[in-house]
Order: sequence, then structure tokens, then C-alpha cells
Amino acid sequence: MKMKMLEHFAKLAKTDIATAEKIIEDLGGIRNIGVLGIPGLARHPKLTQAKAEAIHHGIQLGRLSMLTYQGKESITSPEASYNALKEYLYGFPEERFAVLFLNRRRNLITKKLLTIGSEAYTIVDPRQIFHYAVGYRASALILGHNHPSGNPRPSQQDMDITNRLKEIGSLLQIPILDHLIIGDQSYISFKELGLL
Repeated sequence: MKMKMLEHFAKLAKTDIATAEKIIEDLGGIRNIGVLGIPGLARHPKLTQAKAEAIHHGIQLGRLSMLTYQGKESITSPEASYNALKEYLYGFPEERFAVLFLNRRRNLITKKLLTIGSEAYTIVDPRQIFHYAVGYRASALILGHNHPSGNPRPSQQDMDITNRLKEIGSLLQIPILDHLIIGDQSYISFKELGLL
């Protein structure tokens, strides 16, 4: 676990580093802490209600600090796509699917979280995606979803749905520029891997 994250947790829990590390372990690891909520955190014998609230709100502030959406930002790289998508996809216990809708100049029109599934999969509806794309007058799309397992390697289903959406996008002249899969500490880009 990264020392800085451990130090922040210890500060929020008002305890020493060793105890903080033990609390995190007891709660199922750092990823699990973000989804327990205040009642789940407060069940730990070393965490009072006030400490659980401080930890929960610290996590929420951390998520907010990751946001980089500034309106008409230009999306010209997988890193820019990741920065625009991570608020919807990073650190969640269930699989989620989101889309960036871009204009001709590759500026972000809007972004939308379209589905929230289970820890193993989410349902992707091409009609829903392209309904929004036409409504927003998007000229191109960037897809994104997360793998709650933490491993961003694409599955066969990921590749199949991406190819299907690419075909539909070609027919509608709304190309799919990239598809990102976000894991724990990394992401992959279909475009960078030559899969799109």
C-alpha cells in the first residue's frame, strides 16, 4: 500500500500507521473502504462514528479531487480520455460503462455514465449510446468501462462489443475513437493496443 495513502488514512482515523494498516486489512483492503460507507466503517471496533465519517468524507473529497472536467476540454489522447472518465469509473465495486461525446474538433460536448452493473459485468445497449450521440450531435465517441477486479486487460466480450459499436458508428458516421478499460492503478486503451 502506498505510504502517503496510509498516512492520510491514519490521520483521518486519528491513529498511528501500524494501527491504520491493521484497520485497513480488517476492512478488506483500501478498495473496500471506499464502498463500505459510514455504517460499515463504524462497525470496526477501533473506529468511532466521528472517525468513520471523517474517513468516508476524506474518500469522497479524494474522488472529487480527481475530477478534471472543465467543459470544452479537448480529448486528444488516452490520458485525456482517462482523466475525463475516471470520476465515473475509478474505484467502484461494480462494472460501469460511460461515454465521452465529442464534437468535430475532438472537444468534449458532454460525458455520461450509461450503465451500472454487477461486479462481473454490465449491459451495453448500442441503441442507447447512439440515441444520445445523435441527440448531442456528437461527431465521435470514446467508450470507457471499469474492471472491478483491478485488471484492465480486455476480455473477449469487451472486444466483441467494441467491434459491434465500431460497426454501428461507421454506419452512422459517428466513429468510436477509443475504448478505455480502467483498473486499480492503470488503464488500457484499445487504440494504443491496436484493437481499434
